[in-house]
Amino acid sequence: MSNSYVLGIAVGIAFGIMFVAFIFSYLKKKGKDICEYDERQKLAQLKGWKAAFIAAVCFDIINAVAVDIFGPWAGMITMSCCSLFIGVGAYGIVCIIKDAYTPLHKRAGRYMLLFLAIAALNAVTGMMNCKNIGFFDEGRLTVGWINFFAAALLIIIDIVYAIDVIIKRSRAGEPDEED
Repeated sequence: MSNSYVLGIAVGIAFGIMFVAFIFSYLKKKGKDICEYDERQKLAQLKGWKAAFIAAVCFDIINAVAVDIFGPWAGMITMSCCSLFIGVGAYGIVCIIKDAYTPLHKRAGRYMLLFLAIAALNAVTGMMNCKNIGFFDEGRLTVGWINFFAAALLIIIDIVYAIDVIIKRSRAGEPDEED
C-alpha cells in the first residue's frame, strides 16, 4: 500500500470526524436535541445491541470454522466487514420491530428513502470496484464486494421496515376482539 493511499484514507477519516463534530455542535448551539428517545425505545435499543453482538459473534465463529475446513472464501477485510454488516443488520431489525428505530415525533420514511439511495450508490460503487479489481482474486471474493454487501444490508433493513409498516397498518384497521 502506497503512502499516498494511506494518507488519503487518514485524511478522509479525519474529514468525516470533523464533519460529524461540526453538525453535532451546530445542532447543540441551536438548542435542539439531536435524537430524543423514550425509555421504552432505549430499552429496545439495548436489546438491539445485544442481538447485534450475538449475531456478529455467531457469524465470526461459523466463519472461522468454515475457513478452517474449506479455506478462506474472501479477503480478511471483506470477511470483517461482513461481520460488521451482520451486526448492524441485527441491530436495525430488532430496533425496527420494537419501534425504537427513529427518534420521537419523526417519521422513518425519509430515512428509508435515504437508505435506498445509499444502497443504490453502494451497488454502483461495487460494480465500479469489481470492474477495476475484479470479482475474485485467487478464488476469493475481493474487497469490491463490500459495497454489494452494504447495499444488500440497507435493502434488507428497508424490506423489514416496509413489512413492519404493513403489519402495523393492518392491525390498526382491525376491530378489537373484545367488542
